[in-house]
Amino acid sequence: MVIFAQTMSGTIWISVANNIFLGNLVTELTERAPNVDPRVVTTAGASGVTESLGKIYPDAIGEILEAYSAALGKLWIIPAVLACLGVMSCAFVEWKSVKGDRGKGIDVEAVDRKVEKF
Repeated sequence: MVIFAQTMSGTIWISVANNIFLGNLVTELTERAPNVDPRVVTTAGASGVTESLGKIYPDAIGEILEAYSAALGKLWIIPAVLACLGVMSCAFVEWKSVKGDRGKGIDVEAVDRKVEKF
């Protein structure tokens, strides 16, 4: 159940983060570089931004990089909030031992006697 929850939450939050990042990137691009088409920037991707977009928008490459930086800066709020919620949730969880009763452990002397018989 824990592995399922971890996998599903990772899948969901990656999708949420991607949508928030793209929304913030488009907003930042329209504010910082109004002459740049956001569809071209999002289609080009983040790898090689200066090389690929530098040919199309040589005068606006600084604003494009600033827009990427601002969009990523806003995105870091998600893991910070989730980490705080995770730490705070530990205060409401009851910790119980799953080891069982320690008094009913293995009788070492009885095991030794059985081993000696062989």
